[in-house]
Amino acid sequence: MVPVTKPIFPTLPSAVNFNNNLFNRMTTTEPVTTQMATTPEPNECLTGTHRCDMHAECTDASPGYTCVCKAGYNGDGFICEDLDECAQPGRCSPDSVCTNAPGSYVCTCKDGFTGTSGSCMDENECLTGRHGV
Repeated sequence: MVPVTKPIFPTLPSAVNFNNNLFNRMTTTEPVTTQMATTPEPNECLTGTHRCDMHAECTDASPGYTCVCKAGYNGDGFICEDLDECAQPGRCSPDSVCTNAPGSYVCTCKDGFTGTSGSCMDENECLTGRHGV
């Protein structure tokens, strides 16, 4: 059996010598909710307090953050190393040379060919004047 406790204040309005509004507020049975003040989680990506590699993207993940290497880099986001795109076969056309660059690569046409971005065509040296004498 649960013991019954008596309220601190009398329960009859006539036994109290003050107005009903105060009596009703003091004897209410409605639950009281309180909210604790919370400190917002810091955004390490904005404050610069993350440990992501300089070649990684930082994403806020409250709590904490995630790091993902940018395109052209491999790693776990905390350490990112340049990916040698030229080591992958067929990256550039057969008539061009692949040169690795930080986070990228460049295709340059071989001698005797002309074009841009690895799209090389045989050059007509007679028309361009670049033929041997």
